[in-house]
Amino acid sequence: MEHRPFFSIVVACYNPRKYLSKLLLSIVNQHLPEEIEVILSDDHSTEPYDDVVEKFKKYIHIKRTITDYNFAPGNTRQKGTEIATGKWLTFADQDDEFYPDTLVKVMEHIQNNDEPYYAVADFNECKMDGTVFREFRATLGWCHAKFYNLDNMWNKFGMAFKKDFKSHEDIYICSLSNCIMNFLNNREPLHIPVVVYCWYQNPESLTHGKYQSDAGTHTFLEFLFSDYIESTAMVYLDQYAKNNIDKGYACNSAIEVICYCYFYMMGFMFHDPLGYIRENFNHAKKLLIQTKKTFEITNQDIWNVLAADDAKAYMEIYKAALVGSGPYIPSMTLMEWLNYLHEDIIPVGGAQTNLIISNNSSQS
Repeated sequence: MEHRPFFSIVVACYNPRKYLSKLLLSIVNQHLPEEIEVILSDDHSTEPYDDVVEKFKKYIHIKRTITDYNFAPGNTRQKGTEIATGKWLTFADQDDEFYPDTLVKVMEHIQNNDEPYYAVADFNECKMDGTVFREFRATLGWCHAKFYNLDNMWNKFGMAFKKDFKSHEDIYICSLSNCIMNFLNNREPLHIPVVVYCWYQNPESLTHGKYQSDAGTHTFLEFLFSDYIESTAMVYLDQYAKNNIDKGYACNSAIEVICYCYFYMMGFMFHDPLGYIRENFNHAKKLLIQTKKTFEITNQDIWNVLAADDAKAYMEIYKAALVGSGPYIPSMTLMEWLNYLHEDIIPVGGAQTNLIISNNSSQS
């Protein structure tokens, strides 16, 4: 391309033959041939798909690269970013699609608002038949419908996917983005009120297909729960330790994740009272202890943050967490759970009638 495109769209690919045409056609249907470069980053696919790519080369500019070794989507996306030349970086999954003529609206919003760093549009989660299952509006989680200025944000702040991260690699990037915006005088990203992207509930997706067999009967979130904590709270704790974000923001962010952990684990225990993964209890315990030591707070302080304004934060997190946990009946209250995390007791899910909780614990 003779001029710098506006968008670099990085696509992590692994045996994408079955779905890639749909994504590439949706990019053609943006009608921005001079403003888009598509980067197909391959994770050592075992099936050829060159013929699929060739059909689209006359309509859109396509670049290709390959990972150093097969592992996970985060590594694959990172490899793609290393050859990106567009002004704005965004990501797409090989089995999803953009809605027609939406990227031109994104471009116009960014230009009209002189946004220098980060823009967030809207997207839908859809069933495989195209039916909308959930609507995501101005969400700061996930990588879908997010746009990062390659020079001012991605490269300037050394953004990169966490190496050899099995899951939640997109949440990790979103957590980093949140920290950068806090560093930039607590700026808000530009919200673009356009539904840009369709994320499909595909059981054959790149991540789920790679690890779901290992997860067995456990949900993907439960099986890789430590990755969830690493991609959220640990990012804020690390950035605070580096003096990149302020104390209040870091502390509140870690407390939010602790509350998410509570809801998720209550769901895990409810849905599988005997077989839930006990090790996740230790992951949550480690996070709680580190948060309390770092910010010199107690369990009561955590409770007070979540209970403020008629438990506004608590209820908002509860509603959001239901997406990952499913409906459940909690086995213990939040305070009981916080206190339990400092005991060498791992509870069995289901109704509890004999809990003895010390509210005067020296740890709380």
